[in-house]
Amino acid sequence: MEEHVAIDAASTLPYGRTWDFTVDEAYADRMLRAYNRAYRRKTGKGFFVFCLLLDALVVAGTVKAFVDGIDIVADMGVGGMLGAYVLFPALTVFFGVQALVPDKMSFWGRKRVVRELAEELAGDGDGTVRARFDVLGVTLAAGMELTHIPYAACYDMATIEGETFVLVGDAKEQSALYNLAGDNAMLRDNVGFAFAAPADRAAAIIEAGKRQFERMRDDEAYRNRVLRYMGD
Repeated sequence: MEEHVAIDAASTLPYGRTWDFTVDEAYADRMLRAYNRAYRRKTGKGFFVFCLLLDALVVAGTVKAFVDGIDIVADMGVGGMLGAYVLFPALTVFFGVQALVPDKMSFWGRKRVVRELAEELAGDGDGTVRARFDVLGVTLAAGMELTHIPYAACYDMATIEGETFVLVGDAKEQSALYNLAGDNAMLRDNVGFAFAAPADRAAAIIEAGKRQFERMRDDEAYRNRVLRYMGD
């Protein structure tokens, strides 16, 4: 049947191969770090520059105060001193680390979010997710719940604590895919995340996604087949 025709002859994906991974709170935390890597790096850089400017103002103000003979402690108070000489430098370091190594930072203060995400990803199963390479994409099975992710929705990869993730459904980089999907809620609701994948196949998934995306753009019949797969 036509539905089982591969993306193209260059595909190196082992269609039908399966792999398992366990979803728990630690996995959900790693998944969030993988998916939000680019966003955290961008925001980290922005806040790092902002904090550097504040630090520069503090240094300039301190030098001026010494030149003018102003008692800084009396003028600023303990709270002002802590903010200027402790809080601002600490925030500068924090956002600098976030900009440089966003993958290393856990989502502090979001334990409830991580817990709920782990429960949602586990579906009605025991936490074990079975993934499978299909011709049109990757299927994730959690208990009786299935999620079909077309290769075209996979746009990048990240390795967090030795586990490789494929990033899925980036609105900026895959905006054309969103337009192709129209009002298909399955794309927005089910594939805006990341999933663990074999390290030796992650790059092949991304390449398959590029080829599939090009074919979807030029072949309406094929595009409809991918969207049906996604909605199954």
